[in-house]
Amino acid sequence: MRRHPQATLHQIDRIAAVWLLPLSILVFFLCCRASLRRPRKMPGLFCYLNGEFIPHADAKVSVDDRGFLFADGMYEVTKACKGHLFGEAEHMVRLRRGLTELRIDSALPVVDELPAIARKLLQLNGLADKDATVYVQITRGVAPRYHAFPAADTPPTVYVIAKPLAAYPASFFEDGVTAVTMPDMRWKRCDIKTISLLPNVLAKQKAKEHDAYECLLVREDKFIVEASHSNVFAVIDGQLWTPARDNILPGISRDVIVAKAGELGITVVETAIPIARWADITELFTTSTGPDVAPIVKVDDKVVGDGKVGPVTKQLLAAFAGRWLEEDKATAAARMAAAGVAVKADALAAKAPEGAASGAGAVVTA
Repeated sequence: MRRHPQATLHQIDRIAAVWLLPLSILVFFLCCRASLRRPRKMPGLFCYLNGEFIPHADAKVSVDDRGFLFADGMYEVTKACKGHLFGEAEHMVRLRRGLTELRIDSALPVVDELPAIARKLLQLNGLADKDATVYVQITRGVAPRYHAFPAADTPPTVYVIAKPLAAYPASFFEDGVTAVTMPDMRWKRCDIKTISLLPNVLAKQKAKEHDAYECLLVREDKFIVEASHSNVFAVIDGQLWTPARDNILPGISRDVIVAKAGELGITVVETAIPIARWADITELFTTSTGPDVAPIVKVDDKVVGDGKVGPVTKQLLAAFAGRWLEEDKATAAARMAAAGVAVKADALAAKAPEGAASGAGAVVTA
């Protein structure tokens, strides 16, 4: 017996009605999942990679790059204030020193070109009149995986990106932030700004899991020496204590604070901060490229001082944001010359992509 065509159509409609909604939901879920797995791109930004200015979305590095295989390289992060690279000479000196210590000699010639490359990226990314950060990463280059160095003529991998500076709310500086602690697990050459940052990653993750801003690193269960991505200062007996430059990463912002605190009549004691003197710490803060000075008012649920941002920290915050930046601009050329960094304008010979926008304090070492 043949079925009436209209009856068959009704059955199809009923089946479609039953399955259409679940199928639509499944397709929507799969599309969202694929979108989440897709790498995040930085739309509209350009970067510098091995001699070329290219869209960041098009930048590719070989899987045989020694930075990927061995974390064999180093990096620098510089703040740019309306086109001015803060601490430019000091950053280039530290980068050159690190490359020399790691024996990545093939990358040394590019150091003199980096300031010009950074400024070009600030222009390309529309940041020449804004606050930004410039990130530089240099590795030993691409070679088959083998622990010993590749051939001496292996070109280094040089990557530079300029991005908008992350903004911090006023409460960050007015109310202060919190921190946690953990043992310092880094290798003994933490004075080199290497891209091997796994201990720092674990420390920062601990801070994140405790809703804290930073994680302070403790050595021998006795001394606070540094933080996951910043240097540490404490006010004890009215003096400013900070670990000495040996066996820490000597931050540029840290050195500015040490150099300028004396002008404000603040005595600086360069030594590790003893946990045994916790009760005597009235103020605590960290220094780094992003916020410059980050006041810490609580550590591991222990209140620092009276739990408020202290007068010394406020004084340094105000000075850093004010005249010190102007002084840095005024003396930049002289400091670059004194540091032996010869800025090369021909770094911009690489073709840009079409359509691109265009007191009497003292310093004591204990």
